[in-house]
Amino acid sequence: MATAAAPRPMSAEEKKVIFASSLGTVFEWYDFYLYGSLAAIIARQFFSGLDAGAAFIFALLA
Repeated sequence: MATAAAPRPMSAEEKKVIFASSLGTVFEWYDFYLYGSLAAIIARQFFSGLDAGAAFIFALLA
C-alpha cells in the first residue's frame, strides 16, 4: 500500500503567481461590471436613434 507524500509549503514564486492571477481577475470583473453598468448611458449617447433594447445591445457589443 502506497503512502501519500507529505504536502510541501508553497514557494514564493507560486504565491506570486496566485496573487497576480487573482488581481488580474478582480480587475477584469471590475471592468466588466463598470462597463455593464454604464452601457445604458452609452446606449443613450451613441445610439439614440434606435429603440432602447437595440441600443443597449449595440452598446454592449461596442
